[in-house]
Amino acid sequence: MKKEKEQSEDYLSEILKSFGWEERKLTPDILDLTEFKAALKRLNDVDDEDIKEVLNYLETRSFDVEGSMQILDAIKKGVTIKDSEGNLKTIKLIDYANPEANSFVFSRQVSFADIIPDITLFVNGIPLAIIECKKMAKSWKEGYAQIKRYEQSAPELFKYVQIGFSFADRLVYFPIVRWEESVPVYEWKPQFDILKPEIFLDLIRYFTIYREQDGEITKVLPRYMQYRAVNSIVERAVGWAKGFEERNKGLIWHWQ
Repeated sequence: MKKEKEQSEDYLSEILKSFGWEERKLTPDILDLTEFKAALKRLNDVDDEDIKEVLNYLETRSFDVEGSMQILDAIKKGVTIKDSEGNLKTIKLIDYANPEANSFVFSRQVSFADIIPDITLFVNGIPLAIIECKKMAKSWKEGYAQIKRYEQSAPELFKYVQIGFSFADRLVYFPIVRWEESVPVYEWKPQFDILKPEIFLDLIRYFTIYREQDGEITKVLPRYMQYRAVNSIVERAVGWAKGFEERNKGLIWHWQ
């Protein structure tokens, strides 16, 4: 009989597969280089030298606030390099306009340095989220605390990882901020929908941001109601611009 922890990991793995994530057995250093290089060639007009330039940029970013901000910017906007003729060109790491062009892969029990997260989510070979699974009778706090410890043990990994998840009595999510002892923890509704590739990419692209708070730089993620409100505003604005919606119409409830 499987342990209860393994049962929760199996349960979440089946949900990920139902959403379109592919399970693979990976042994990456940090990036899954095979998939990363294939994605860059699939999404861009690049050669091997261009890919080396992109990798050099990513690998030389520091683990501090500035480096973390640069990595998130690259994930969102791509990496600008000089090609063999000296021309500047931007290489996108993720195709947000065409989600189906990206690869969504999860791998279980991948060893990174001294840590082994239960589940790691890769988009185009980039580890963007990790999930710790505990017994469903336990609190999510145990997995949260474990990920906070992981942040200090594997800084190179957490340059790339943007979101942490803990799954036990419920699924919660939180921003990865290595230099903060604690961060806000949220619950999505419906709770597993945040793992749908289109929502996950939307969160990374538009809703994962750095801002100054109390004199320090921190990373911010949205609550589910904020995500829905913003998307509703955008949809309404586009509808109005196209003549499908009335201009002065709408109400948003906001609370802390």
